[in-house]
Amino acid sequence: MQEISLSDNYALYDVTPIENLFLLEFMPYAPGDAVKVYLYGLAVCRYPDKDLSIKGVSRALEIPEENVVEALRYWERKGLMMGVSDNPPTFQYMNVRSAMIESAKEENPAYKLHEYNERLQSMFGILHAQQFRLAAEWVEELNLPQDVVLYMCEKTNELLTLRNGGKPRSTGYIFKVLKDKAVDWANRGVNTMEMAINEMEKELPPNKLAKTVIDKLGMKRRNASVPEIALCAKWLGEWGLDEETIIKALDETTKATNPSFGYLDGILSGMRSRTEQENAAYPEVKAVLEALGAASRTPTIDIIRSYIDYIDKGFAHETILRAAAKCNSHNQHSFRKLEDVLEKWMKLGLTTPEAVNAYLQKRESLRSTTLEVFERAGVNRSASDADIDQVGQWLNIASLDLIIYAASCAKGMSLPMRYIEKRLGEWKAAGVATVDSAMAYTSVKPATKSLFHQFDHRETDDGYYDGLFVDLNDASGKDG
Repeated sequence: MQEISLSDNYALYDVTPIENLFLLEFMPYAPGDAVKVYLYGLAVCRYPDKDLSIKGVSRALEIPEENVVEALRYWERKGLMMGVSDNPPTFQYMNVRSAMIESAKEENPAYKLHEYNERLQSMFGILHAQQFRLAAEWVEELNLPQDVVLYMCEKTNELLTLRNGGKPRSTGYIFKVLKDKAVDWANRGVNTMEMAINEMEKELPPNKLAKTVIDKLGMKRRNASVPEIALCAKWLGEWGLDEETIIKALDETTKATNPSFGYLDGILSGMRSRTEQENAAYPEVKAVLEALGAASRTPTIDIIRSYIDYIDKGFAHETILRAAAKCNSHNQHSFRKLEDVLEKWMKLGLTTPEAVNAYLQKRESLRSTTLEVFERAGVNRSASDADIDQVGQWLNIASLDLIIYAASCAKGMSLPMRYIEKRLGEWKAAGVATVDSAMAYTSVKPATKSLFHQFDHRETDDGYYDGLFVDLNDASGKDG
């Protein structure tokens, strides 16, 4: 029986020694999960009763089990851990100083591809063991130089990202493509940097675009010439056109007897003025989206063109910004809502900041008046645009004092706004224009004929009602 043991919370308040060599030489370059797994494992392995299984570490650090295993494999490649078994994966911590000494030995075969693996890892992050083994085969079995393989990896990664709309592909997919490409290059003897650059240039956007243009123009199957590739590079780079725009412009070449790259260049040159206008409007549209509360949204070509259209209709940029801010204040962040406001303002002739300011000041004053009407009528809610419009209409037919008096009369009514509308209509029809006359008009009730006068009545003489009651003063108690 163990008579002396550590308390349950001993591990929590204990300290774990970490070598400075690890902090300075290994930790700055390690992935986040790898650092967490290393430090947590180092702390917990000092207490045998703690769960240091893959599943236990995964649960404690709240990261997937496969990430734990990859982190341990990472430190194994660094020499800070040693694999003991594969099923289940079991590792031992190694002394940091000893690992650094071993890694410095050039004759150590474990570090023959150390720098090569480091370069791969800097490109793709944490790699699986089989991916490191595959990359090693390209060098050791296919006899491809390391610099050629690294260039192939870098440019293939960039190319696949471009083809995927700018979104990085998964490491597994990239290595699947690289595997086939490495075998192809080895079979064709692509084993120098010059040859590797030539191979990758064939797949780069200008080269690919040139081939597409040749096919679309119906030219005989051939490779693109250097000037043709240079034109494609200009369209994509200097002019900033995307491939979709260029391919769409090819439709215009059907008007030519002998369509060519030069003819297409002329068409795209004619389109540049519109593209430059749209590019010039980009920062202004971005500012509008920020005022709209949609700063994270990228301006689409449709939004940019809509903005330019409103500018052409006479709207100042500051006016559009003001409309966007108004939408944002009402928690409306779509460009469609902004267009609705601009259409309304255009009908009101509000295209300049001065006109908008005057309109909004008048509107704000009308809002205050509406809230005063609400208060007098006992309405407990915010004023909508419809309410403000209604009060504005009342001011066209009655004075503010008369409206306030009507609101006071409406207090306690189930539909106070409807009551005010009705009273103001009656008063206008009766020529009532002041509060005093409204009070007098309200107090005078039109005479109505009583129901008593709507029927014929029986003629009676003086003694007709004598038999309808008992005279309590009569001592005999008989009817009188």
